[in-house]
Amino acid sequence: PTCVTVAGCAAMDAAYRKLVTCGDCIKVWDLPSEAPAATFNPHNQQQVNCVLWNHNNQVIASAADDGTVALSLAGGSTLSSLQGKDKQVFPIKTLAFSLSSRYLAAAGESDVILLWDLKKRAIVKEIEGHAGHVTCVTFNWDDTLLASGSVAGEVLIHDVTTGKLIRTLRGPMSQAVRSIQYSTFRKTRLASAGDEGTVNVWDADKGQLLASFKGEHKAPTTGVAFSPFNHLLMCSVGLDKRLVFYDVEDKKVVKSMNTEEPLSCVSFMEDGVTVAAGTTKGTLYIFDLRVKNKPKFTIAGHAPHALCSLMFQRKGVAPTAAAPKSTESEAASPAAPAENAAGQQAKGTPTATSTPFKSSTLPQHRPGDDLFSPLAGGLAPASDNSPANTPSAAAVVPRLDVDDTATASHNNNNN
Repeated sequence: PTCVTVAGCAAMDAAYRKLVTCGDCIKVWDLPSEAPAATFNPHNQQQVNCVLWNHNNQVIASAADDGTVALSLAGGSTLSSLQGKDKQVFPIKTLAFSLSSRYLAAAGESDVILLWDLKKRAIVKEIEGHAGHVTCVTFNWDDTLLASGSVAGEVLIHDVTTGKLIRTLRGPMSQAVRSIQYSTFRKTRLASAGDEGTVNVWDADKGQLLASFKGEHKAPTTGVAFSPFNHLLMCSVGLDKRLVFYDVEDKKVVKSMNTEEPLSCVSFMEDGVTVAAGTTKGTLYIFDLRVKNKPKFTIAGHAPHALCSLMFQRKGVAPTAAAPKSTESEAASPAAPAENAAGQQAKGTPTATSTPFKSSTLPQHRPGDDLFSPLAGGLAPASDNSPANTPSAAAVVPRLDVDDTATASHNNNNN
C-alpha cells in the first residue's frame, strides 16, 4: 500500500494523537504525519510482540521472544531492560501496566503471569492457573484484579494481592482467547475475543455473560476495544479483514468495514472517533468513524512484517490502586511513600481519595442515538475527577512515575 496524506485529521487532539506500533521494530507516529517520529528496537533486532504507553504517556513498554521487557522513551532511548531468571524466561507476548505504572504484568508462552515491581526492578509475584499459554492480560479499573486469557479458551480473574483465582469465564465456544479489555465506563464489563470469531461481553464480577456476538467474524478475532469516550461503542477486528462495531447496550452490530488485509490489532484514540488498526502484513489503517467506510489514510508502517500491536496515548487518571503484596522481603509496601531514585520521598506525590463508582452517572441510552458521535447518548466529556472516571480502592498505591525513576537510573549509569 502507498502512503497518502491525511487531510482533515488536523482536528485530532494534539495531546493524545501519538500512536505507538510494533512489529520488526517500534515506531511512534504523531498523526496526521505519515512519517514515523521515531523508529527503534530495544530487543536486539528481534520481532517486538507488544507495546503500550505508561500512565503519563512518557514511557513505552515493549516485549520480545527472548523474554525481555524494555522501557523506552518515545524518542527511542532505552531506560531499562528487564528479564527474569530460569523458568521466568520465555517469549513475552502481552503486557499490562497498573494505573500508576508501578507494576507491569507480563505473559506469553507460559501458563504463568509475571508481575514486575518497576521500582524494585524485580518480579514480586508469579500468578498461575491457566491450562495453556497466556495470550492477553489486563488490570481492572482499580488494579485489585488481573484478567487474562489463554490458548485454552478461558479467561481467568485473579486477585492481584493474593494471586488467588477468583473467577473463570468460559464462553459457549472455547477456542483460544486472543484479546480482552475492560470498559472505561462500566467498570466490571469485560470483552473477550478469540479464534472462533466470537466476541463475548461479560460482567466480570458476577461471571455473567451479558452478550455473545457470534458469526460476525468468519475467521479468528484478533483484537477488541471499547471506546474511551462513548459508553455504547465497542470494536473488534479479525483475520477476515473486517472491523465490526457494536452497541453493547442494545447488543447489536451497528457498523462494519472491510479492508484489504487480515487485521491483527485495534486501538481507539481519545477523541472517540479515530480508530487505528494494524494488519498481518504490516499496514496501518486510520479510520474516522464520522465519514465513509474506508480508511482516512493508509501507511505501510511495518510492511512486509506483521504489525503485532498498537496503542494510542491515553488520558491519565489518578492512580488509586491497591498494591499487590509479595512474599519477597524487598517488595514495596502499599503504605510506603513513593521514592525517587535517590531513595527520598518524592515531592508532590498525590494522595487519592476513594470515590465509589456509580453506574447511575452514565446517561440513559436512547434508541436512535448516533454511536459515532463523541457525544453519543448525551455523554459529554467527563472530567478526570468525575465519579465515572475516578476509581475507588481499599488501599492507595503511592504514585511512581516510571519515567522519572528509570530516567534517573539511566542518567546515573551514564555518569
